[in-house]
Amino acid sequence: MRQIFPPFKSRPHFVLDFSLAYVGIVLLGLSIAITELLKVYPDNKFAVIQVRLIHTFFLFIFAFLTHKVLIRLKIEKLSYLGLCVLGVWIALPSLIVRVSLMNYFDLIPASQALEFFLEHGIPSLGQALFWIPVVIILGGQRSAIFGAFKDYERRLVSNARQTIRESNSFLQTKNQIDESYRHELIKNSGFLLESLNAADDKNLTLEERNRALQSHLRINPLREFSRWLNQKSESVTHYSKFEQEFRTLSLISKQFNILHNLIARKAPLPAWIYTLISFMLILPNYILFYSLNQVILFLPGFVLIHIVAIQINRILKEGGKYAILQSNFLIVLIGYLPFIESIVVRSFFDLGEANFPFAIVGVSYPLGFFVYMRFIQIVQPRAVIAITNDEIYASPSLKSAVTKIVNDEFEQSMSHQWATYIHGKILTRLAATSLKLEQAVSNNDLESFELSLKNLRAILENPTSEFGIVSLLLNEEVASRIGPWDGLISISVYIDPELNLITNERVRDLGEVIEEVISNSVRHGGSQNIAIRITRETHPDIHIHIEDDAVNPLPMDQSRIGLGTKILNLVTDGRWSIFHIDGKTTVDLTMSLLEKRI
Repeated sequence: MRQIFPPFKSRPHFVLDFSLAYVGIVLLGLSIAITELLKVYPDNKFAVIQVRLIHTFFLFIFAFLTHKVLIRLKIEKLSYLGLCVLGVWIALPSLIVRVSLMNYFDLIPASQALEFFLEHGIPSLGQALFWIPVVIILGGQRSAIFGAFKDYERRLVSNARQTIRESNSFLQTKNQIDESYRHELIKNSGFLLESLNAADDKNLTLEERNRALQSHLRINPLREFSRWLNQKSESVTHYSKFEQEFRTLSLISKQFNILHNLIARKAPLPAWIYTLISFMLILPNYILFYSLNQVILFLPGFVLIHIVAIQINRILKEGGKYAILQSNFLIVLIGYLPFIESIVVRSFFDLGEANFPFAIVGVSYPLGFFVYMRFIQIVQPRAVIAITNDEIYASPSLKSAVTKIVNDEFEQSMSHQWATYIHGKILTRLAATSLKLEQAVSNNDLESFELSLKNLRAILENPTSEFGIVSLLLNEEVASRIGPWDGLISISVYIDPELNLITNERVRDLGEVIEEVISNSVRHGGSQNIAIRITRETHPDIHIHIEDDAVNPLPMDQSRIGLGTKILNLVTDGRWSIFHIDGKTTVDLTMSLLEKRI
């Protein structure tokens, strides 16, 4: 905890993060509203609600404007003293506005306004000198946690992708998708072949035979199947900035218990933290509700809180199977101690009608205290270290979510691969055959006409024969992917000599990545020059660096690049980035390729 709240002598400065201050404003307003509605002003509920809403809105605006002014003044950090001054700056106007509103809505008469102001001055001073500095300090630590979680998310999802991609269940899904598309292609090719055979009457003239065949070559089920696959592959879900942040929050919620349990065991909160937090939460309200003599009766309760807190710390340090469960129970017990103490004290002393509503001491306070202490536990710097060093494991719910994402990505990637294959290997040959038939008719060349039909029938009889061929060496695969661009753009390639002769099923994935990046670079970026470097990294990874002179830079938001994102995520397990600096777009990718040491 000293890392969160360093000693005064070290003269620490803290980042001004108001994010938790807004949450505190809402919770404070809700707590006060419940007390006033149930106990203090039960007959003026509508007025109390109006005061709470207006006061909360004022605090939101005042805190927001204060933060903006500090940013304008380029004040990004403050010391303890500076935070206390800032706390007074916010708490004093808050109290003045609250007293004015309560007077305006006839909750207190004007003659009691000063008395009310002085009476509530001590709790407001506690907010100014303790709670406001605390929420700003914790807000800065929360930001560090959130940033670490975003990096953790990328690493976790990347690792999960790789694990899932290599699992038997994923390979089974892959085979099922592949087989369904393969079956559909064979079926549609068979339909086309039957149509061509039925239309080809050798008793007709060459021109008549050509005319009958051309209608089937131009419009056929293979074109519709290819179009459907292409549309399916492009049905990419786009996420707004808010949705992306919400996904990260969802990850944090899935991992919260795992992280909390790890940090609680490795760096349990000192007992004095539980006691101090309880003291600052309870004592100001005791002062408001009870006389000084009555307040003294409740002070021994803080000793009991400290004793229980020492036991929590001891249990967590010793560890054990049920350490977390036992500590959680004792934290809840501390939350209920004010309620229990109130019952005990009232059984021996007359406290009059002054009493806290059960909704607060019996429900909201114990629950709030439990959540707050778990939050304090998790925002320690030790949590950032644990996240950064990947000391926490993925929860089952996260693995399930990632499995669905990767399966969806793979199905879209397979749709793209089959659509590309059908278009490039079959429809292109249909178009070429159509031209050759026309040419044969013009030359009255029956032999060429029959040969073209024979080659076309061979393709349609075995349409999947060339799909998934993985026999190419790495250098040959790269050459085959950049070959279609010869004469259109300038592409330079460097491949680490030790990688040239590699051949396995991942080589085709590498070619798919290169083809996708080049295609996007030319079609969307208008590139004329592309440089590709493929080098080794730590086994079994390789690094691909692609740089172009794109006139129109690709979008920096990776979620909006389109199908390319799905392909790159699947092949690289999410380990890729894109930058556009000084008129050049750079794509860096890392993928597993080397299955054996070479």
